Amino acid sequence: MPKMIKKPMRAYKFRTLNNFENIADIFCNNRFYAAHHLELNDPMEGMIRFEADVQQEDINLVNQFNENIRICSFSKSFDNLLLWAHYADGFKGICIELELNSSIVPLAEVSYLDSFVVGNDILKINKDLQIAALLVKNNAWRYEKEIRVITKQQFVCDPGVNIKSVLLGVRTPDSIKQILRQTLPSQIDVWETTICEKNNKVKKTQTIT
Repeated sequence: MPKMIKKPMRAYKFRTLNNFENIADIFCNNRFYAAHHLELNDPMEGMIRFEADVQQEDINLVNQFNENIRICSFSKSFDNLLLWAHYADGFKGICIELELNSSIVPLAEVSYLDSFVVGNDILKINKDLQIAALLVKNNAWRYEKEIRVITKQQFVCDPGVNIKSVLLGVRTPDSIKQILRQTLPSQIDVWETTICEKNNKVKKTQTIT
């Protein structure tokens, strides 16, 4: 089942640079957009399977999904090639390193299972099945090592997030690298990256000034 996080932790957000206005908004306002659950790329988001003995009345109650629920997704990892390929425009984008603190509630690690199956025993003790369903994904997504903020707000922002550094993709254009360095506050490090031939993982190399 989902693991709730109650202490500050390091997290990573992958972003494309195709819409630079969105990137500027992140750093100027120290905030991250929280998408409606129906906007996410997994069409199975929030879907619950019920055991055969669950009454239809209870199923209908659970399925009255809160339309105001939004999700802001992060990863526990920056070194996975698939994350850069899928969420950072094929290594031409960036990865933002940040700290999520305990003022964000709920903050949880996603659990990866074949499905989220609910029986009468769970219905008796769990009052937040819709939230629980959004913290379970199919095993195919396990590589993401996802952390989720569940909120009703459009943005997750300060004081909940503290941006530490920016990692540049191995294909990020040099011109964009310099724009980022000149635009970002000096306390935010900007890192070059490379792909390690020994283990096929992304690693930091040096900061740019």
